[in-house]
Amino acid sequence: MTLPAARRLRLRSAPLPVLLVFLLAFAVAPSTAAGEDWIRLDEIEPGMRGTIRTVLQGRKLVEIEVELLGVLDDGIGPGTPMILGRFVDELGTWTGVAAGMSGSPVYVDGRLLGALSYAIGAFSKEPICGITPIREMKALERLPAGGPPGASRLAPAPLALVGQGFPPETLSMLEDLLAERGVAATIDSIPLAAGELAGEGAAPPSMEPGEPVAALLVWGDIVLGATGTITWREGDSLLAFGHPFLGFGRTALQMAPAEILWTVPSAFNSFKIARIGKPVGVV
Repeated sequence: MTLPAARRLRLRSAPLPVLLVFLLAFAVAPSTAAGEDWIRLDEIEPGMRGTIRTVLQGRKLVEIEVELLGVLDDGIGPGTPMILGRFVDELGTWTGVAAGMSGSPVYVDGRLLGALSYAIGAFSKEPICGITPIREMKALERLPAGGPPGASRLAPAPLALVGQGFPPETLSMLEDLLAERGVAATIDSIPLAAGELAGEGAAPPSMEPGEPVAALLVWGDIVLGATGTITWREGDSLLAFGHPFLGFGRTALQMAPAEILWTVPSAFNSFKIARIGKPVGVV
């Protein structure tokens, strides 16, 4: 893929030392307090109910009710289980598992269980999701550089990508290139200026669990970012997305808050339309 020669990228340094983590691909600094009240896998029983915290429009957090179906051993990869669940309330069954929900924290009785990260099946009669356990997410900070150890037999929730300044045919080519790498993605072309979130000057994004976040692949005269959701935060360390991202291993990408313009429900592939803010840290 070749970009017009006249376009030059102006990269900006991140103003805050915030660290974001994509599960299986990146790592965070250790935290002594992490995990004190996280749910263990041996506590999970079929039929338990929990809530998924995410944003469907703007920055307003909403909760979706989920029923836990059980634990699938090695569902994400060798030694990394997956928790299966299904959306059971009206909001969840209407929206389904949407691209951009990846990383949405799942709580049971107020305790963190993990990150919604996988969409099970297409055209399913009910929304079935895969949840990455939070304890396994945190443990993978010790994973060496390189791709994840083994691949899941289930597909992650599709990525929600935002592109600005690209011709439509270029975005179509990019979707094809990502598909060749096994990455399902929806790319929205947003004509609004990147970095201008609604009301950002008066109320800067708090970057808390459940809020949208973006990893910037390109930032400057043109913008390309992958939008997901923050799972957990402690100080300047974050966990997000909950599934592999491109399989490149550790990288250094800029991170930015995001705003959800709308969530489009679809029987095939629901997705969030997002607008990306200014970089605030490093992935």
